[in-house]
Amino acid sequence: MSVVSKLPFIPFTKSNYADLQQSVYHSDRDSYRGELRHGLNGRLTETTGIADIQVPYSKEKYARTVVWCLRVLLDGWPWHIPFANLSDIKGGAATLRLLVDLLRDGTLRFIPAPEDVWKRALHGPDSVLPHVMSAAKLPPLPRTIQPLRFSLDRFSDLTTPRGYRPPVSRDKPPPLAAPRRLPAPAEEHVLHPDNLELVLTAPIRQSSSHATGPRPQRCDTNKARHRPVSNPEGKPMRARKIGVLTSSFVLDRSAGPGTSTALAPWTKVMKPLSEHRLPLLINDNLGGYDAPDRDESEVEDIESDFSEDECEGGHQAKRRRIL
Repeated sequence: MSVVSKLPFIPFTKSNYADLQQSVYHSDRDSYRGELRHGLNGRLTETTGIADIQVPYSKEKYARTVVWCLRVLLDGWPWHIPFANLSDIKGGAATLRLLVDLLRDGTLRFIPAPEDVWKRALHGPDSVLPHVMSAAKLPPLPRTIQPLRFSLDRFSDLTTPRGYRPPVSRDKPPPLAAPRRLPAPAEEHVLHPDNLELVLTAPIRQSSSHATGPRPQRCDTNKARHRPVSNPEGKPMRARKIGVLTSSFVLDRSAGPGTSTALAPWTKVMKPLSEHRLPLLINDNLGGYDAPDRDESEVEDIESDFSEDECEGGHQAKRRRIL
């Protein structure tokens, strides 16, 4: 069974292949970048005569391939735009538009590399980059700060031996000391509140109330401060503390390092309370009612598991009442 495809067959012609090879750009930045890349590759092909050659944009490959091997360099690149991959150039579409304008005007081109530039291409690739070469062609910056000029008269104090006065220049008289300017005394002006006319003028003395006096300090600086005792009268606290409310237990002291640990013959070994079986205490009035009287025959003795020798503490046999 043969399968027939429903998709139409489109033959690849020369025009269709050219349409597929044409790049489609989605922004102005991409279109400028594509035009600049194709334009630089075309200029390098015209200069070197090598078909389908591409411009490398890393500094090592540019210095080794373009400058050292092909002996050409890119001229006309702006000095304020670092030479790098066109996708990494900062500034957006405006920077790429400037480079495209320079390429269209013929300013951005490839020229033969001078001998000194060709020699330092391998050892100093940073010095042969296009923006570095453009910055080297700029005129030197003018000196905005004039150098200071000193005469020997300024150093006469250093050159004169100790104990002698420096010689006075004949052309220049010795400088006179400027008179000391005394400060003007401060005055206090009193104005009338109605017409603001001057009523009284008096100098401000040091003993005036407006003069600032010494700053008062505390008398207890760097001294011990009195700290009152908390609860000196022993009054009860506001909230009772939560904890153990029973009295403390007094325990026997442990045997000293030099005492004997053997027990005396009359000493009786005490058993813990968990091993003693105490008699069952029964109250007839337990529960708030009176139980009827019963004979002694109805009360039976319960034999203990311990022997009489073990019950030397005066403990009697347990008794259980049968109701």
